[in-house]
Amino acid sequence: MRAGLPVLPQLFQTHEVGSISDAASFLGLDLRQYILASEEAAGTTGEAAFTPILAVGSNAAPQVIQCVLEDFDVVYTPYLSSYGSCTATLEHSPGTKVEVFITYLNRELEERMHRTEGGYNLCQINSLKLHAGASLHQHSGSMLLDSVRLYNHALGNLKLAVGSDESCVALTEVAAANRAFPALTQTEMLGKLKSSLQPDADSELDEWVLNLIEDKAVRQGYLKSLAEMHLPFSYKETEVMIPNVGASRDLSTGAIHKRKKLRAF
Repeated sequence: MRAGLPVLPQLFQTHEVGSISDAASFLGLDLRQYILASEEAAGTTGEAAFTPILAVGSNAAPQVIQCVLEDFDVVYTPYLSSYGSCTATLEHSPGTKVEVFITYLNRELEERMHRTEGGYNLCQINSLKLHAGASLHQHSGSMLLDSVRLYNHALGNLKLAVGSDESCVALTEVAAANRAFPALTQTEMLGKLKSSLQPDADSELDEWVLNLIEDKAVRQGYLKSLAEMHLPFSYKETEVMIPNVGASRDLSTGAIHKRKKLRAF
């Protein structure tokens, strides 16, 4: 580790640093350099600078690192959010390569993220081929990771007939190679759900979505129906660390680490 490089707790106490990008910029390092320095610091101090969490849906914000994950795809969940979207989760798909992201969170931001993930389990998935810093078109210079945390929907993924067979449905908007599942855009998925959940509705799609946003009882009724249309997450190398993490009253990172100490990448 570079001489004099502050470990993260010190950096947060003395400077306005809230993300891994902020920390790297402050120290004059690129993201990959800072991740490696953080790993080295964790090895000597026992304290991880940031927790890496896989981002596959709306938490894939700008302060992240693009990755390619082999043998998985990003699919729809049996859940409609309070803002009218069918949410996303991960599913095992041998042979597929999908572009995802890793977000690196400090303790405060990790706990804040937990509170937003109602209906999702905080999991650790292992035995992966996750290429950090890569895209489907560029793997050069990436780091290969074999485990990561993520939020995966507690019910798994949505089973829906697209064509003649029922299966998982991938998100068209998420780039993938050798995709095995049928894919729909968000608008197409909402149209499918409207036809399935309320086949006699004569409203336009925009009106239907607005109604489920504004009427909690209507949305809850749809969610009960969707819960019967789920397939459980099929990847076996998975540890559920906190079930339904958004509803948990014990969100301390310390409590999570007591169950299984994880390395920082």
